[in-house]
Amino acid sequence: MQPEHDRDCEALKCWCDWGKDRSATFFQSIEWAETVAAHFPGYSPAPLRIGNCLIPLMRFHRWGWLSDSLYGLPFMTPGGILCRSEPSLAEWEACFEALNNLQIGSLAVVFPFGTEIPETLMGSIELHATHVIDLQEGWDSAWKHYTQKGRTSTRKAENLGVEVVQSKQADSLKEHWKIIQSCEEIWKPDPKPTHEFVQDLLKLAAARLYLAMFEGEVKASVLAFFHTREVFFWQGARKSEGCPHGIVNLLYTRVLQDACRESIPYANLGGSLGMEDLVRFKESFGARAFPVPIFKRKHSLLKMIGRGPARRSS
Repeated sequence: MQPEHDRDCEALKCWCDWGKDRSATFFQSIEWAETVAAHFPGYSPAPLRIGNCLIPLMRFHRWGWLSDSLYGLPFMTPGGILCRSEPSLAEWEACFEALNNLQIGSLAVVFPFGTEIPETLMGSIELHATHVIDLQEGWDSAWKHYTQKGRTSTRKAENLGVEVVQSKQADSLKEHWKIIQSCEEIWKPDPKPTHEFVQDLLKLAAARLYLAMFEGEVKASVLAFFHTREVFFWQGARKSEGCPHGIVNLLYTRVLQDACRESIPYANLGGSLGMEDLVRFKESFGARAFPVPIFKRKHSLLKMIGRGPARRSS
């Protein structure tokens, strides 16, 4: 990764440093961006330094600037803004002005949940949602916030003999990958993760793979990223057949218990794509919907192309 200008070098160094101790989520780290770039041709880190703030971005190169896209960050993972301290209104305005002035075909910046964007800038924002579990008061409190159905399902899986293990072994990844591939058509990720990509992600300290075993066979799994502020449930699923009741409840519970032991304050279960069953599942853990601000911009020329030629009135 060889930046063309000193300014780019400075921004990348800033991303490396600030991503370690000022990030709100694992996805704001340079490790995430570099792993994406290593596996998906066309993507490269393109951070933007604005005074005391840094906007972690990745550029997807096509055939020219008008066709290129900037993401903060790919896979609809949160980027937002990294700052030395809480940004002032003037700093927020400077960042949004810089984003609006970028010569790029399209731009999408996903902010971490809980980001408080000044009201005067909300006109540029779309609000999506993620489900979050508050772990600040520890495991006992988190368990009390499960619904009755959630607690019953978790206990039932435990009583049936479901065992949850954590592993980074090649065989464990192979089992996880088989389960994930069976669900690709539901989520339709873009770009589509590869086995090699997930394999390299597992080499990162933040990544942990949990497997739910029943009668000696892996039935469900989840890949989570542990960060000082949150544990993010990034990629998980279960087999369509032969799964005992409550197996995913117990699987997620073990991740939450580990997060509580490490004093991680939040668990982020991600978006639900409007699937009501998935929303109810997340709510069974006591999760609540939180707004996720997304800044989107498309160049005016692309908008004109999308509309097609103007029609003459008859």
